[in-house]
Amino acid sequence: MKKILGKLKSKKKVTIVILLVLCVAVGGVFAVTRKTANASEAAAEGSTVVAVTKQDLSKNIAVSGTISSAATYNLASEVTGVQVKTVNVEVGDQVKAGDVLATLDASTLEKSLASAQSAAGITGQQNTLSIAEAERAYNSTVSGNDTAVARSQEALNTAKNAQSSASGRLTEANNAYNVAVANRDAKNQAVADAQAAYDAAKAAYDAADPSNRATEEAALTGAKEALAAAKTDAEAAEAAVAEAKAGVNAAQDNVTAANNGVTSAQQTLDDANKTRTKTNADSADAVTNSKLAAANSARTAGDAVTQAKEQLQKATIVAPADGVITALNVKVGDTYAGGTMIVLQDVSGFKVSATLGQYDISDVAKGLSAKVTTDTTGTEEMTGKVTFVSPTPVAQASQTAEGQAAAATAANNGYPIEITIDNPSDRLRIGMNAKVTIILDTRKDALAIPAGAIQQEEDGSYYVEVAQDADGNGIADSEDFEKIPVTQGLVTDYYVEVSGKDLKEGMFVVIPAEDLSDLDIPSVELF
Repeated sequence: MKKILGKLKSKKKVTIVILLVLCVAVGGVFAVTRKTANASEAAAEGSTVVAVTKQDLSKNIAVSGTISSAATYNLASEVTGVQVKTVNVEVGDQVKAGDVLATLDASTLEKSLASAQSAAGITGQQNTLSIAEAERAYNSTVSGNDTAVARSQEALNTAKNAQSSASGRLTEANNAYNVAVANRDAKNQAVADAQAAYDAAKAAYDAADPSNRATEEAALTGAKEALAAAKTDAEAAEAAVAEAKAGVNAAQDNVTAANNGVTSAQQTLDDANKTRTKTNADSADAVTNSKLAAANSARTAGDAVTQAKEQLQKATIVAPADGVITALNVKVGDTYAGGTMIVLQDVSGFKVSATLGQYDISDVAKGLSAKVTTDTTGTEEMTGKVTFVSPTPVAQASQTAEGQAAAATAANNGYPIEITIDNPSDRLRIGMNAKVTIILDTRKDALAIPAGAIQQEEDGSYYVEVAQDADGNGIADSEDFEKIPVTQGLVTDYYVEVSGKDLKEGMFVVIPAEDLSDLDIPSVELF
């Protein structure tokens, strides 16, 4: 059968002193051996039994690092090529956020700001004039268009009045024509009647005795005169009809002209309205564009002023936070060419900067709890959390052939990590050495045994051998061993969390002799 030791077998060698100390700490884990005197017990000779105990387990990674401040500020300025005017601090000075640490000669920047402000003022005045001009043009356009539309409307109204008058005159002319026609028809009928009377009188005259027809002659003369008068009246009535017809034609021509006048006036009004709509909109757009252009130019001028102010502010180096000055790279009179002028470290909090090897880095993540100790704080443990885990080692690998060797070197150098301390001691100082225990996982009140006590079947399942006599005493007699299947839980450097339905606290499990020898744990004889 395979024997399982976990990390204990591959990494740890402990002495009996360590084992005894652990026995005291966890309350009852111990190892004993029993002398054997016959061949049947030879297989168990030198085996060790340990008690199954409940204890708090913790899987940790230990790493050493250096105390650094919670934040480091490398203060520099974008303003270069000017002299350092003042330096108000020295290395070791405590400063507050907002304190002026140093200043650069800002005379050129002040001139640039004044020029930008002047240009912004001129731009503002020009914008005001441009907008006012556009608004005047708009008002003039609106007024002119309103006048043109009003005049066109007035002309249309006049044309419609003329149309109405012409229509009235046409009606009158038609009425007069109808009267003239009726009168003509009546006169023609009178002529017909007079002609009939004349014909009758003529017939009576011709039939009378020539010697005695004075009466008939007088009647014939009267009829003849009446016929002549009727014909005269009929001719006058016909002339009146012709005149009335001419009046109708003239009135109709006037109506046609009036209708055309209305159509023309309506078209003129429509055109005036269209022109008003378009030109008013164009003028309004011109005002809007003028305002937009003004806003854009004002913004550009304002940006120039803001930029000049920002540049001027950058000539003053201000502490971004409370802290301690740890480096000063300039002095009064220097020509500043760029780079860090002052290093400020925030000592309101501390962190540990460390590196982890490639075997451990994959187990560490942000948020894991940690414990921190230093020489200056002695046994006092400070708590903290992992707040940074680098995804790459110290030196980033190159893609070239030469870079492959550099990549291997970088990985060997380790992956940077940071642990922020929750409760830093007043005795901490930047640069001190620190020891960190990163807690990967924990179990409270777990059943635990040494890793060497866990054995493995051929099918990969795990078991332990319980060595316990009828009185519950731990023994090393192989004839009394009982296999109990178990499941592994948390594995630490020394102990493994185990569970199984038949496994209980206080049982004694066997560490086989070959595994015990790998652990280098001396036996204690059991009498």
